[in-house]
Amino acid sequence: MALSVWPAFGQELNCRVNIQRPNIQGVDITVFNNMQKEITDYMNNNRWSQHQFEALEKIPCAINIVITAMPAADRFEGTAQVQARRYAYNSSYETLTLNFNDRDFKINYVPFQTLQFSENSYVNNLTSLLNFYAFIILGFDYDSYSLEGGVEFFERARNIVNLSNANGEPGWAPMTGNRNRFWLIENVLNNNYKNIHTLLYRYHREGLDKMAEDVNAGRSVMLDCVLELEKLFNQNQNLYFTRVFLDTKTDEMINIFRRAPQADKARFVQVMSRIDASNTSQYNQVMAEETPSGGAGRPGGTGGGAGGGGTGFPR
Repeated sequence: MALSVWPAFGQELNCRVNIQRPNIQGVDITVFNNMQKEITDYMNNNRWSQHQFEALEKIPCAINIVITAMPAADRFEGTAQVQARRYAYNSSYETLTLNFNDRDFKINYVPFQTLQFSENSYVNNLTSLLNFYAFIILGFDYDSYSLEGGVEFFERARNIVNLSNANGEPGWAPMTGNRNRFWLIENVLNNNYKNIHTLLYRYHREGLDKMAEDVNAGRSVMLDCVLELEKLFNQNQNLYFTRVFLDTKTDEMINIFRRAPQADKARFVQVMSRIDASNTSQYNQVMAEETPSGGAGRPGGTGGGAGGGGTGFPR
C-alpha cells in the first residue's frame, strides 16, 4: 500500500524530435522514422541528473533536425535546432529558455543500433550531440530558476565537448568556427562573463516571473537585463552567448517593450539596435505602437509550446 501512494518520478525531459529531409531522395522513409524514435527515446528515457522530477516538472523541449546531405548510406549531415521552454510563475505563459541552432549536425547512424549512453567516454557523434543538448537544456533551465543553478550541467556539457573534440567532427573545437558548441560552453563557463548567469536568473525570476503580479516592476528588471546584455556586448562583440540569447528572447522582448512607457521603449530600442544592428527595423516597430494607459501589458505568445500546462517549478 505504501508503494501504491508513493509519487512517481520520471526523467527530466519531455522532448519532441522532428526530422525533415527536404532534398533527400531514394532513401527508405523508415530510416528517418527509426532515427526520430530512437533519438526521442534516448532524450526522454535517460536520467540526466540526480534530481527528482514529477510528470508536470519535466522540461518541455524540442530538437528539429533537417538532413540536407547523405554522403554515404549511414552518413547524415544537416542542422539541428534545439529549443527548451518553461512556464512563467502564476501563468500559463511559456517562455523560451534556449533556442540554439547547431549548424554542424553530422552523424553516422544505422537503424536499430542501440544508442549507448556514456557520459565519461566517447561512443559516437550522435550520442555526444544528444548528451550535449540535454545538458545545455538543463543548464539554461536551472539558471533561469536560481543564480548559477545551471553551472553543474554546463560543466558536464564541457566534459562532452572535451571528449568529442579529438574525433574530427565539426562543432567541438574552437578552430571550426566562432559559433558552435565549443564557444557556447566556453562563454557560459568563462569567469570573465559570469554576469551571463545573473542575466539569465534576473530576466526570468525577477523579471518574467514577477509580471503576473506587477507588469511594470517585472519589465523594469528586464530593462536592467538589456543593459547587462549591452555590457557583455561591450566586453566582446563576437560573444556567441549574445547571439543565442537574442535568438531565444528577441520576439518576447519586443512584445514586452512595445507596451512599455515611452522612455523605456526608447532606451530598449537604442541598446538593442546597437547590439543587434541587422534587426534595427524590427526594434523600431516598438516605438510605433501606442503605450496602453499605465504602461501595462503582459508578454505576447511565444509561437506555441513544447509541453503541457503548468505554473513553473523552482529548481
